[in-house]
Amino acid sequence: MPYKVVGFKLFTTKNGQPIEYTSKSNRLTGEMKAAVKKIPKGGSLTFTGIDVINETNGKKTRLESGIVLKLI
Repeated sequence: MPYKVVGFKLFTTKNGQPIEYTSKSNRLTGEMKAAVKKIPKGGSLTFTGIDVINETNGKKTRLESGIVLKLI
């Protein structure tokens, strides 16, 4: 079944404080891109609240788990 991402949240930290960004599409926002550029090697990005639409029946679903990426 084909699915399309239609929204998600990105969590990272700045000066030790958690920061949350929200996208209402399948792309990183300008704020997200700027934050990613500032993350040092060894830092991580956490994607949660990933909303997808089943393109076959139009049903919107939120994925149960998130995705964590560690920058190397």
